[in-house]
Amino acid sequence: MSEDDPARAQLLEAMLWIDRGVYGRCSVCGECLSRAQVLSNPADKACASCHQIARSCRARVRHESRDERMNQT
Repeated sequence: MSEDDPARAQLLEAMLWIDRGVYGRCSVCGECLSRAQVLSNPADKACASCHQIARSCRARVRHESRDERMNQT
């Protein structure tokens, strides 16, 4: 995905909403997403856009958790 790609901007915006724990709606399939739902069952997303959002959010959470553990030591 290039930085000028409109799908990238949409993905980043959706991730921000999900990170806040707010429900968002996929613009491709219309499914409502919440942070808890995305983090608990990311593989059950049939829509490619929802699946990409779920994978990105899980990666971000793992990265943030790792950074927190490193800062505590």
